[in-house]
Amino acid sequence: QQFSSNMVLSDGTLVTIFYSQSITRINSIYSAISSDGGKTFQTPVKITDFIFANSRLIPSSILDTIDGVDYSRLYPSIYCASDNSISSQYRGNGYVAWSAFGVTTKSETGSDIYFSKTTDGGKTWSQPKIISNETGETPYHQFYPSITVNPDGIIVMSWYEQGVNGIKSLTNYVVSFSFDGGETFTKPIIANVTPTDFKTVGLKNNKFGIGEYNQIVATKNYAIPVWSDGRLNNGDLNIYAAFIPISDKTDVTVEKISSINQNSLQISVAPNPANQFFDLTFLNCKNAPLKYILYDLQGNVILENQTLEQDVQINSENLKSGTYFIQAEQNGIKAIQKVIINK
Repeated sequence: QQFSSNMVLSDGTLVTIFYSQSITRINSIYSAISSDGGKTFQTPVKITDFIFANSRLIPSSILDTIDGVDYSRLYPSIYCASDNSISSQYRGNGYVAWSAFGVTTKSETGSDIYFSKTTDGGKTWSQPKIISNETGETPYHQFYPSITVNPDGIIVMSWYEQGVNGIKSLTNYVVSFSFDGGETFTKPIIANVTPTDFKTVGLKNNKFGIGEYNQIVATKNYAIPVWSDGRLNNGDLNIYAAFIPISDKTDVTVEKISSINQNSLQISVAPNPANQFFDLTFLNCKNAPLKYILYDLQGNVILENQTLEQDVQINSENLKSGTYFIQAEQNGIKAIQKVIINK
């Protein structure tokens, strides 16, 4: 038994979720609850069986591979979260997410993100369901999920999703919300903005690639995913964080993204929303050329330039009202900031 994750429900019940393999080599996820602060646990309850590709710790006859992940280090990434929100109608619920290649039979779409919930303190769990539904006939992998619940009881999930623009190895990191206790989830929102070709992420770490070292947290108004990607596609991996407004609208986009680094490049925009003009301030920039690009939601480049200055003014008089992004890049480090034009 391993891969444990813990949560404390609103009534103080401690719930431990973990992986177990039987002597007949069936992979399963279990829940064990404690009502005395972890001194004793009740008999574990099986949440589900699941099918997994062959890895170092989970033997299997399935030899599926995921670009950018050493198959011997592929994990189901079991994470759980509880709704302890005072105002939530789902207060007391517990949720668990993981990635697998099927439940009772092998999935036709490769690795998917699965979800289950408990409404009775971990005694029983709902039938697992896939929340990373794909479109089209070609199977693409989704893997390494993370889950949290914001102060209003909204479930916030994130994961890696391959198959960007129909390219198997091109990968995004995405975020999805549930406003109804996990019954439905919103269409995934791209957090990273710039995709990574996962064929390159193991070039500088002995083909380890990317591990399941990602996490999502949330405030009342924002989802804040933290993940690693290799968007430079030269083997370098960097850690990024994004701020995404929590909303059930279909046009939600990243508001801000930056690299987590003591001296990471950042962008300040004022005023924002803007009308006739807006000022850019580049924080933590070096004494070297800095490239900046303004583009719209469709990815069309509106403006592209270089500067040695920390402050730049952009004339937005001819821009239509809407959402735009400013991307700055210096010495391979990128930062992105959303800009609203309101006329």
